[in-house]
Amino acid sequence: MYRFLFILSILAILLASAATRAESDPPKEQLSLKSGQDMASHADLRCDTSVFDFGRIYSGRSITHTFTLLNHSTDKTISIDELRSDCGCSVTLTGDRMIAPGNSTSIQFTMDSDMPEGPFSRKITVDYTTGETKQWIELTVKGELLTVVRCQPTHVYFKKVMYGEAATEHVTVIPVEPVNLLGVRTENNKVEVSFSTIRGEDAESETQKGDQTVSSSWDLTVTIPATAPAGKLEDTLILSLDHPDQTECRVIVKAVVRSSVSVMPTQIYLGSIESGEERSAKIKVSKSGNATLQAPTVKTDLKGVTWTIEEKKAGVEFEIKLVFRIPEETSAQYSGIITVMTTDPTLPEFEVPLFGYRVPVRKSSDSTPVK
Repeated sequence: MYRFLFILSILAILLASAATRAESDPPKEQLSLKSGQDMASHADLRCDTSVFDFGRIYSGRSITHTFTLLNHSTDKTISIDELRSDCGCSVTLTGDRMIAPGNSTSIQFTMDSDMPEGPFSRKITVDYTTGETKQWIELTVKGELLTVVRCQPTHVYFKKVMYGEAATEHVTVIPVEPVNLLGVRTENNKVEVSFSTIRGEDAESETQKGDQTVSSSWDLTVTIPATAPAGKLEDTLILSLDHPDQTECRVIVKAVVRSSVSVMPTQIYLGSIESGEERSAKIKVSKSGNATLQAPTVKTDLKGVTWTIEEKKAGVEFEIKLVFRIPEETSAQYSGIITVMTTDPTLPEFEVPLFGYRVPVRKSSDSTPVK
């Protein structure tokens, strides 16, 4: 019993001594490494402001801000290594890359505000070297984008466009504030666009919103002409507005104009073929749309290949019948390209890979071929 009480008293003395030392020792500073912004007040490179707020701004124009960076060390030169952003924004070093102690440099942030309305926030990371130590700080730009019109949809994606055929989509432009649509043009002249005022029970010439009279809505007719070349198509609609704070609004247009000619199959597999054995395959060449398809031609470097071309549907579909007879001197692998050439500008050539294997002829002791 006495031994137990003695142990308890010793433990109490040790705990009291540890508490006294903890109170007398000065607290150690803990630096947060979670983000560059947490480290900004402790870093050698410091910014005049780590967060810049653009406030409420109207979309449709580029916005910029210049950050000033100061070398806060007393004896070390800082080298700016890299500027990074978490968006497609532009971040440019506009001052010196090497910063002497006490000196400063600057970086410029630029962003295109053609984005959906609402709050936005972007991060900028500045990587730098002090002496032999690599560090970084993080800066933030934020704000809220306003718009005087809403476009539905904000981006136009044509789902299926065939070469030689026109395709049309529509965009509804709805005013948020009193504004007039003065005109619409395209940036790359790859699509055609016109607009008209929406009339009817749901869209009168003017509507009331609170104590303001809001202008009409408009319908944009976007057309890809039949003469558009095959391949990817990108353009931008630029709406001209008479609002003092926003004079333009942009709508992105994207499409893939597909060739009207198709070639099937896209590859041919013959399998194993014995020397002298005859094999055949067919390739169908067809066309959609109104234009007439002329007879295709064929070329290949493969040996032992002959072909005939038959018109299945006048000006629409052709069948190429290929006959293969592999020569004996051919190596074990029989492969190559069958090139189909058409007069259609969207698909002047199409390559059809061909694969096969030659089975060698075995000979008996009396020199009689054995298959």
